[in-house]
Amino acid sequence: MNIADNVGLGSVTIVEATAKDVLRNEATGQVLGVIAKPKGSTTNETYLASLTVSADGYASNFRKRCNSRKPEVRSTFVGLQLIDVVLPNPNHGHVIMGDNPPVLLYQIGTHETRALVSMRSTPPLGTLKSYLLDVVAPDLPKQIQPSFRKAVEADRLPTMPNSFLPAAANTTPGMILLGDAMNMRHPLTGGGMTVAFNDVVLLSQLLAPSVVPDLANTDLVLEQMRAFHWDRKALSGVVNILAQALYALFAADDSQLCVLQRGCFKYFQMGGNCIDGPVGLLAGITKRPFVLFYHFFAVALYSIFCMFKSVTPVIGWPVAIVNSVLVFWKACVVIFPYIFAEFVN
Repeated sequence: MNIADNVGLGSVTIVEATAKDVLRNEATGQVLGVIAKPKGSTTNETYLASLTVSADGYASNFRKRCNSRKPEVRSTFVGLQLIDVVLPNPNHGHVIMGDNPPVLLYQIGTHETRALVSMRSTPPLGTLKSYLLDVVAPDLPKQIQPSFRKAVEADRLPTMPNSFLPAAANTTPGMILLGDAMNMRHPLTGGGMTVAFNDVVLLSQLLAPSVVPDLANTDLVLEQMRAFHWDRKALSGVVNILAQALYALFAADDSQLCVLQRGCFKYFQMGGNCIDGPVGLLAGITKRPFVLFYHFFAVALYSIFCMFKSVTPVIGWPVAIVNSVLVFWKACVVIFPYIFAEFVN
């Protein structure tokens, strides 16, 4: 279907088809286009292009053509749709935390609210429904429980993996990966589209006709892709690290993480820059990795301070000193692997 009349670009054509494979020059490794099966057709068609962009999501079929890295699944979400639920704070997103990993709630319609139940691993086959009813539901606010239980009984309980995939530089001539096919982070903070839109804007600038007059100039395109790999990190690296680190705190499963979790909430409650700074990072407004490091370790130190305040003076301090070292070490263990993955590679 030609959409030139609608968008004013005579060279834009939309074809609804299922991409089957990329077409590659085996001698040079250059990607020449795709092999796809158009909707309604019984045969495959070949589509040639100077540059092929693959944005086929977290379960990408074409990632392996460009990237040897594999997503690391850190947890699982179970999705539910709650009908006419009364949220504690209507028209706002919610992260419900109790004795189990967090539950996300946010409205998606006038009557519908999406619930995403985080689990470290999927329960054995046949036990998911009882887990949600017997373990997760009692952790929720009482006003949410009736709608949640009804949704568990009615829904088919789809699950999705929550994966972490640091971006690798696009070095495949003639092909670019974008979106979750290239880079993933935990969806807890909803940062995926923030990163995706930023990537599209940045890529459109780096590959603008004034910069790259001919996309068939593979060497120049690859040079721009190297710039893209590093230029995007000011935002994507911050969003990715923050998503992974916050999930580690929100799903705390040991005593040190619990100390950091409590300290994190108390840090936010102080208001001012203690909340404006992290929110600016979450929203993709603040593109400064140092600000992320500052707030993360400020949370760690404030958590230790709060822990000291809660112990009996003098008598409890020796144990608190040992625990403070363990808490700070845990904070380093949480964030430094992600810093290395995002800003060193």
